[in-house]
Amino acid sequence: MTDLLRLLRLPTIRRRGAVFVRSSNVRAALTAAGRLQTAFARHGLDVDAHQLARGRAAVSVARGVLVYTDGFRFWWVTWDTPRRGKPWVTHHTTTEGVVEELLQHPAVVKRRQITDTPHLPI
Repeated sequence: MTDLLRLLRLPTIRRRGAVFVRSSNVRAALTAAGRLQTAFARHGLDVDAHQLARGRAAVSVARGVLVYTDGFRFWWVTWDTPRRGKPWVTHHTTTEGVVEELLQHPAVVKRRQITDTPHLPI
């Protein structure tokens, strides 16, 4: 997994030991997170987007499902796979691909069922 994270690092500018991320990368990540937020809203899911360090953003889709983006790629880690407790890193380059795949994720399906259930008056 560390190899994948190393591949997904953003171009940075180093000055005297400090790391600065280009503002265009931050803007691209936040724009991509906003597109993902809009795509999930079309399917009736209200998701949260957050700015992270190093010019990345994260979108919280459901419990245990956090999608990361650098503005050009989206990736997330899935733990409930047939690989017996080993993490599975999935990635896409389009918001449609992310939404299509995550709408089938067990945690997202469960969340949609809970939010679609009408509340009975007490």
